[in-house]
Amino acid sequence: MMIREMREQGPVDVVKSWLLGLIAGDGHVLAIPGSSHKVVITMGPDESLARLAKDVIETVYGVPARVWADDRVGQGRQICWRVSVSRRVVVEDLQSLAPWGIHKWRVPEAVKTAGDDVKGAWIAGFADAEGHVRNTMDHKRAIVLTSVNQAGLSDVSRLLTDLGIKHVWMLRHHKDPKCNTAYILQVNHQQDLKKWKDLVGFGCERKMKTLEEALASFERDTQVHHEDTRQALPEIKRRRAAGETWREIAEALGWTCWETVRDICARNGYEPRPETKGKYRVKGYIEKLLPEIVRLRSEGLTQADIAKQLGLKDANTINNALQSHGIKVEMVEGRTQGKRKIEKLLPEIQRMRAEGKSVSQISTELEIPASSIYAAISREKKKQETTAQNTT
Repeated sequence: MMIREMREQGPVDVVKSWLLGLIAGDGHVLAIPGSSHKVVITMGPDESLARLAKDVIETVYGVPARVWADDRVGQGRQICWRVSVSRRVVVEDLQSLAPWGIHKWRVPEAVKTAGDDVKGAWIAGFADAEGHVRNTMDHKRAIVLTSVNQAGLSDVSRLLTDLGIKHVWMLRHHKDPKCNTAYILQVNHQQDLKKWKDLVGFGCERKMKTLEEALASFERDTQVHHEDTRQALPEIKRRRAAGETWREIAEALGWTCWETVRDICARNGYEPRPETKGKYRVKGYIEKLLPEIVRLRSEGLTQADIAKQLGLKDANTINNALQSHGIKVEMVEGRTQGKRKIEKLLPEIQRMRAEGKSVSQISTELEIPASSIYAAISREKKKQETTAQNTT
């Protein structure tokens, strides 16, 4: 949804829904009884988006709003645009609709039960504040929504599901246990990005333009690879017969998307032989290695060590092959075992932390990666907070 299109829309509920999403993403609602009632929205470097927010506030509530450039955010950094309104009626209306705050915001019930246009407008506002459109040279295209508020982002996930937009959940743990875990919703596939453009869009012109460029690049890549691959089939067949992987062939031909090369070759009637190198393999090749894998596991090597020794890039294929054949070999310091080991050492880690030792020192003494220690501390802290909340 482009800025000019939003200004032309009549229904206030759609425009107000966009404003509510924007405030959930980057707004601050301040209410001090008998003293101050204020809403401040931080817009980053987008002046046009800040002025749109000012127009929407004045349209919805009929009160003046202020927009200004804050150059006090730090030396050498971009100017940050802010929008504010100081009216009790605005704050009280917002508080009647939903809770606010970086850890407390939720999608209002009025939006959840509304039509698709209202739901899409709320998501657009939130994405204008907290969203990022990815369109890189290596063909990574996605819309990414990030928040430390898991409950709030779950509401956003349900809105996307209502609109038929598929997405995935991800977590980003910070090494510093004092920092919050970031929850991420990511929309990846071409058809879902197109649905976003049609049903949600952006108020931010810059993000909308990047999304349109990403969608255009999907079509361009398909056409280019389709034409080039058909002409290059003889060379591809020769390289495949010589044992090269799809990725190696794509790099040799100057193509960045090797999956497209493989798929179009198959559609042109060329059925490739099984991979013998690289990440993607067939069962037949792994099965030939099973005796050697079992022997190395019995000697105490980890799956990562075995993969390295056998020239495999994906260590998980080893466990998958063993499990598919019903072979049980004692796990040695794998990911799950490493986590369990950390949990057992947690009291010792806490004791050493109480003595004033740094995570780096603990890592050296216990021979455990520092990142694993940070993750264990973070998990324990979250567990304690959950227990405290349940008891209250």
